Amino acid sequence: MHATFTDEFMVSVEGLVKYFPVQKSFISQLISRKREYVHAVDSVSFQIRKGKIHALVGESGSGKTTTGKVTVGLIEPTSGKVVIDGRDIFKDEVDRRELRKKAQYIFQDPNSSLNPRMKVGQALEEPLIHLSDATKQERKEIVMKMLEDVNLSPAASFYSRYPHELSGGQRQRVVIARALIIQPKYVVADEPVAMVDASVRAQIMDLLITMQKRLGLTILLITHDLAVASYMADTISVMYLGKIVEQGSTEQIFSNPLHPYTNALISSVPVPDPKVKREKQIPHGEVPSAIRPPEGCRFNPRCPYRFDRCTREVPELLELEEGHFVSCFLY
Repeated sequence: MHATFTDEFMVSVEGLVKYFPVQKSFISQLISRKREYVHAVDSVSFQIRKGKIHALVGESGSGKTTTGKVTVGLIEPTSGKVVIDGRDIFKDEVDRRELRKKAQYIFQDPNSSLNPRMKVGQALEEPLIHLSDATKQERKEIVMKMLEDVNLSPAASFYSRYPHELSGGQRQRVVIARALIIQPKYVVADEPVAMVDASVRAQIMDLLITMQKRLGLTILLITHDLAVASYMADTISVMYLGKIVEQGSTEQIFSNPLHPYTNALISSVPVPDPKVKREKQIPHGEVPSAIRPPEGCRFNPRCPYRFDRCTREVPELLELEEGHFVSCFLY
């Protein structure tokens, strides 16, 4: 699938590739001079409409986080194109300060992304110091309002607290507030509910949806949890071992999953009705190494429907119905 860059899309990614060189020991280098690479992201393309939420789903090691970091310029790609709001962020000499104002990242672990020696108010003011022209008084007013917006109320109480004085859910709200305080157009939310208790997950998801609508945000949601994706996302890309295997609207993915891997993921989502029993389709074996990915379809070593062609050729991502793409020789 090739992306077409039009005004209706806030983010367009085309042919994105990111390989990381493998660090070898001195002895290993003597034995073999051949360079090896982790194929983290391999020819990934997708688009996100303005004001919508697009989810990247897949198990650990599928390349979701690397993809997200490349799309906001935190990592340089090996090749490929990332266009945000009409500008190629790696080719058009985009000013890094301007990019940070336009695109922000919500990190997965608030414990490691917040400075333990910095008070909440200071942490939220920091982006404003570097990325806005607001005066000190204006910055404090913006911070206080943002604290209220993310339901850390009364704001004055949280302004002077340190991260260790907050609960996990409150820390996550601070991280969200810090990313949104400069009012970016595009935000990557990396596993935003993975580090919070189950009891507050729905609150954090609702907060992100509320802020997305209020600020007109375009969000790339990174998650291993299809239930989270179904609740929040308008469209979904399913990733496996660095490649997108299926892509479509949330309704298409859940009502008519086409790829065997997508079916396996959906079968593991709990059904809230105790009378309904869903047959689990757990793929056999382990995820292959991203250093030496399988020939042909990446999923073929674990696929129950594999045939000879799957081990020799890489299936293209083809559109079977409007907006619904799948990379599988079964179709």
